[in-house]
Amino acid sequence: NGMKMSKSLGNFLSVNELLKNFNGEVIRLAFLMSHYRSPMNFSFEGLNQAKSILDKWYNSIIGIELFKTEDVFEDVFDAIADDLNTPKALSILCTKVDEINKTKNVDVASIFVNTCRELLGIMHLSTSDWFCCVSNEKREWIEKKIKARNTAKEECNFAIADAIREELLTHKIILDDTKDGTIWKIKT
Repeated sequence: NGMKMSKSLGNFLSVNELLKNFNGEVIRLAFLMSHYRSPMNFSFEGLNQAKSILDKWYNSIIGIELFKTEDVFEDVFDAIADDLNTPKALSILCTKVDEINKTKNVDVASIFVNTCRELLGIMHLSTSDWFCCVSNEKREWIEKKIKARNTAKEECNFAIADAIREELLTHKIILDDTKDGTIWKIKT
């Protein structure tokens, strides 16, 4: 928070302490958001921002059948090769996520995930592992709501179906009706 971090000031945190509250990928991304030559202003706000970014990135690949590839985005590779310019690389990846969200393009999504993994060391988890913070009880509740909504739609009771969608939205759950069924994701 703009102060020098030191034990004597009492504002020192170890990585092990951070890992109690944040996934390692969140911590890594928080550090990658600053250029290594620039001073980093470490804060919990920055960690929460990194978590929000990763939530959005993992959300973008939900329901997409990724394939294994060794390809990476050349422009991201070039940014990393240019004096390890990770902020520029992250900016490029954010535009790729926007493209994935619009098109659901399997090729772009697969290369996106591989680029993140190989060049930045993030996005190694499955979407279900990433969103494991959703308790089994809440997962079951969501699935029951989706089942009730699907039944209402089959019975042409669209008012109830819309009400269930709105109820889930108040809990930050977004529904996406696909040809393979309804999938849900957490609103970021």
